[in-house]
Formats: sequence, C-alpha cells, structure tokens
Amino acid sequence: MDKSLRALKRMREILSARVYDVSIETPLSYLISLGRELDVRCYLKREDLQPTNSFKCRGAYNAVLQAHKSGVKEITTSSTGNFCIAASLACNTLGITHVACLPANTHSYTLNTIRENGTKVILVGANRQEAREYALNVRRGEFLCQFTNKDVVAGYGTIAAELMLQEPEIDYVFVPVGSGCLLRGVAPYLKEVNPSIKVIAVEPDKQAYIRAFLVGGGEMKKPPANLFTKSLEIGDVDIESLIEIEAYVDDFITVSNDQISSSILDICESLGVLVEPAGAVSLAGLKKYSIANKISGERLVALSTGSNRDAVRDTLNPFDVFTSMKSTFISYGGPDKEFARALSHALKLEGVKTYFYEDDQVPGEKLHRVMRDTLEKHDKVILVCSERSLSRSGILNELENTLSKEGRLGGEEILIPISIDDFVYDKWSPNNPNIARAIKDRSICSFEHVPLDEIASSESFRKLLKALR
Repeated sequence: MDKSLRALKRMREILSARVYDVSIETPLSYLISLGRELDVRCYLKREDLQPTNSFKCRGAYNAVLQAHKSGVKEITTSSTGNFCIAASLACNTLGITHVACLPANTHSYTLNTIRENGTKVILVGANRQEAREYALNVRRGEFLCQFTNKDVVAGYGTIAAELMLQEPEIDYVFVPVGSGCLLRGVAPYLKEVNPSIKVIAVEPDKQAYIRAFLVGGGEMKKPPANLFTKSLEIGDVDIESLIEIEAYVDDFITVSNDQISSSILDICESLGVLVEPAGAVSLAGLKKYSIANKISGERLVALSTGSNRDAVRDTLNPFDVFTSMKSTFISYGGPDKEFARALSHALKLEGVKTYFYEDDQVPGEKLHRVMRDTLEKHDKVILVCSERSLSRSGILNELENTLSKEGRLGGEEILIPISIDDFVYDKWSPNNPNIARAIKDRSICSFEHVPLDEIASSESFRKLLKALR
C-alpha cells in the first residue's frame, strides 16, 4: 500500500478509536530539573497514570469493542501481564467472556487484578511465547493478538492525538519499542500532523530487535528476553508492520539497564513516582540522544508507558535506587577542562549524574570557589590527577575537606582519584604526606594514553563506572 494511503487509513482508525470508556487523557508533565540539566524543555507523557497503570488499556478496549460490535462473545488473550490486565477490564466493561493465558511465574498482584474483572486465568509455560502457543491451541472465541491487531494499534495512536493538543510545538518524541505496536500507532499520526517532528525509537540494548532487522535485513532473530524490561514484549512482527515503522521513524537508539535505572530516578526525583523499567526506557533514550547530539533549547517528549507493581517489585532494588540517586562532582584544574568535559559527557551518557563546572555552573561562579564550596553537595568526587590539576590553588584544602567528610560519614569513600599523567606517582610532594599517600593508594585508573574521543570505550572508563556504582 502507498505510504500516503496507509497514513490516511491509520489516521482514520485513530480518530475513530474509542478508548475513553476505560482510559483517561493523561497529563504531560514538565521535568524542570532534568530539562535544565540537558538544556532542553523536557516532558513526560504520563501513561503510567492510566487506570490499569499502562497505556495498553487504550488498545485493548478499542479492539475488544470492535470485536463486540461484530458479535464476538468470547476472547482469549496472552501476555506477561499488562495487556491481559487491560483486556480483562475491557471485557468486563463490555460483558464479554475473557480467558487470559499467562506464564506460570506471573505474580499475585497481576493475577488478582485480572481475576477481579471476572476473567478466567490459565497459568501455563515458562514465558510469554509458551503461554501464547497454548492460548492459540485452546482458545475460546477470538484470539486477540496485541502485536498485529489494527484496532489495538489505533487505540495506542490516541496518545499522539492527545499529545498534539497538549503541546503542538514538539520537536522530538521518544517512543519505547518492543514489537513496535505502540510506535505504529503514535509515529504515523505525529508525522502526518507535523512532518517536522522527529520520532525516535528507543530499544533496550539487550532486546534491540526492530532496528537490527531494518539495518541488517534478512532473518528476524528474536533476542533472549530481558527480564528488566519484560513489559516491552517482543511478539509477532510482520513485514507490513516493519514497512510502517521504517516509513515514519527518524532514528533508533538503544539504552542500557543502567541508563534506564538512572531515568527511573529522574522521574522519581521530579514527580515523586516510581515507574517500572519499561516505563522509563523512552526517557533514558531522550537523555542519551540529546546529550550525544548536543540538542539545545528544543521540546522533547518521552512516553512513560507503565508502572506495573509487580514489574517495579521484581526489578528495582531499594539499595540500587539509593545508589543511583547519588551525584558525582568532577574536580579538576582549568587547563584540564577538555578532559573533564569529555569525561562528564561519557558519564552522562551512562546515566551518571555529574557536575562539571563548564556546563553546570551558575552564572558568576568562580572555578576555585566552586571547587572549594560545592563538595558538600555531592556524594562522590572524581579527582583528576595531573601536574596542572594538583598544582592549582586550594587543592590541599579541597582534599582535606573531602577526606574529613568521609570521616564524618563513617569512612565511606567519597574521593575517587584518576590520573591523566604520572605526576601524582612520581613528582607530587604536598606538605601533607598523608594526603599524598591516600591519593596515590586510591587512584583506580589512568587515562594518560586514552584519546578524548575514546574515553567511553576504554578499560579505564569501565573501571571508573564500577567504582562509582
């Protein structure tokens, strides 16, 4: 089908989709602090606030309603949780018999939520695929496939319709990708209404699937399930779906579990809510993409797709959450600012919260005063060790204050020295030999022979990340 005809058909389906019997128009939250950090206007479309805590109630209800209108009396579904919850609500609302097939390890909260809607639950298999195969073999009535059903996709497209009314001047929209059904609903609408909007697809790096096929072609090999983002289910994707995705998506980006975790904390700090990892994938992509492409001053929107309680409990360790909230201060002398800048850039791409003077200073602040006064505000300090940085005015006072802070906190190591030349080992002889010994003993890695554009891929950088986490 011609692209323009396909787009017209999709627009009609979205505009005629009926979702608000069970769904709400979700707010567009402005993330002020993160926007300032990235130098953009950053928004989060709050689909985690839906009655089912997931955007999937939009597509499920629209599809069940169309089936109901055509005379279907019974529906069978299969998923790892969110879609079956959404379908159970839709079927209960419309008086349709519903059977949900889920993996045997599905948690009680999800099961109870589904059963409360009068759905018959069948637990079978070790994963979504095995549960789906069983559902296809024993289905009652119509099997509703969340990945290929056009009415499901149209229901998801209503997110884009809301978005364009809430913030018409969007520059970028970041959409999480599993099998691409959300992307197929959102992207065509956005691009047809405003072709200048950039639609960026975000995949977890451990289940990057759609882009791999579009770039490489050939056989579609599904990666192993990523339990951290299991709500982004990888199901059936047909050629027609891939054609539609390729036609409307401007770029793809992948994000790591650490980058997703960092974005969960950004949402928690900004809005006071805890979303599941899959719900933070798009914000992780927004952060990484805006930093990597040096986007400034534009309007960026990420879709927060869900906050399933079981997914939050399964994947988020409270200690890890606390650790991820810590901020890192980069201490350096002015002549080493290009190294510090490159290091800060690499760390931010990994989701590490950093303070780098050149980018994060308040107008009017002086470098030496910042180095002296703001150490107390941060949880970790990366000390750049070089002849120029270790010879700057006030360095000994800075180090004494940092080590003193460690003592007050019961010996927790705050200071992380890294070297970019041999000065700290061979020639540095400060008046306080104890400080010199502490810095030399703690120095964890050297970037002396690492080019600035290769910092992120170096073994030294991996050692630094491990020390920070």
